[in-house]
Amino acid sequence: MPSFSPSKTRSSILRSANSYIGTPYVYGGTNSKGLDCSGYVFLVFKEATGRTVPRTVATLGQWVLIIPRKELTAGDLVFFDLEATASRSGTYTSIGPAVIAAADHVGIYTGEGQFLHATSRGSRRGVTRDSLSESSWSRRFLFAGRVVSASPLSGLGIEANVLGILNAEALVGGGAPELELRGAGLGAALSLPVFNNFSLGLRGRTEYDELLGTFRFPLELVIGQNAGFSFFAGPVFTLGEPGLSATESSPARGYNAPLSWIGTAGLRWSSPLIRSGASGLGLFFELRFNRYLPLAGLPEDLSADRNATISLGLGLRYRWVRY
Repeated sequence: MPSFSPSKTRSSILRSANSYIGTPYVYGGTNSKGLDCSGYVFLVFKEATGRTVPRTVATLGQWVLIIPRKELTAGDLVFFDLEATASRSGTYTSIGPAVIAAADHVGIYTGEGQFLHATSRGSRRGVTRDSLSESSWSRRFLFAGRVVSASPLSGLGIEANVLGILNAEALVGGGAPELELRGAGLGAALSLPVFNNFSLGLRGRTEYDELLGTFRFPLELVIGQNAGFSFFAGPVFTLGEPGLSATESSPARGYNAPLSWIGTAGLRWSSPLIRSGASGLGLFFELRFNRYLPLAGLPEDLSADRNATISLGLGLRYRWVRY
C-alpha cells in the first residue's frame, strides 16, 4: 500500500490499533463489539487508511511484502504459527509458500519489540499488547510483512539482468520452432510500486543483434507485475546498418531503424524470485517487436521482415527492493 505520507499513515494505524485495546475476542468479528486477529487488522487498516486489506490470515500472508524481522517498523504486521512447539528463531533463511501457509495468527507491530493482536488464548482474551521477546511468542514467530511503505521511496526496485536473444520467426511464422541464438544483452531497471506486485518503471539495455549486425540501446517504460506479466515500450537508438544476409531462399535485405517514441514493444513474463531478504534471483522471458522498415525499393518479404523484427529473450534477473 504505497503512501505519499507513510509516517502519517502509520501514525493513524497505531492510533486506531490502540483504540481497540480491551475489545473482546469474537471469532469472525470485525467491529468494536468483538474481533478476531485478522478481523482486528482488517478493521484497523480500513479505519486508518480507508482501504481494505485481505480478511484472513492466509490471504494477508500471501498479500504483504515479506520483510526481514530486523526491518520491522511500527505499523507492519507480524505472523505466527500458534501450533509451533519448538523455537522458530533463525530457522528460515527464506520465506516460501510452506512457511506462509503455516501462519494462523497475525498482529500489528507497534515498535520496540511490542505488538497488538486479538487473542483467543490465555487469561487476557481480546485485543491486547504482547512482546516478541516473550518465549511463548518468540518460538511461534514466522515472518514479518509490510503493508504501508516505510518511506516515500519504499518499494523502489532496482534490477540488473542479462539475457540471450533468440530468433522467433519460426514460432510466429507457423514453421517448426527452430530457435537460434541471435544476440545478447545487459540491462538495468528502476521501478516504483503502484499496487501489491504491480509497478511502473524505466528500463535501459545494451544489446547486440548478430543476425542484423547492430548494437541497440532501448529505453523502455515498463508497467505490470513484478512476478508475472508486464508490458514495455519505448524508443531505441541503433548503431550500424541493419540487414539480413542473403540465403538460398532470399536475397540480402536492408532495413532502416528510425528513432521514434515506439521503437520497441513487447510482453515479458517474470518468474517469482528466489529471495534472500531484500534481494532475489529469477528468470524472465520476453516476446519483443523491434521497429525495422525495409529499405525503399525492396520487394515484399513477410517472412524476412518477421525474422528481423520479432525476437524472444530468455534471461536472468537480480532484483533488490528498498524496504
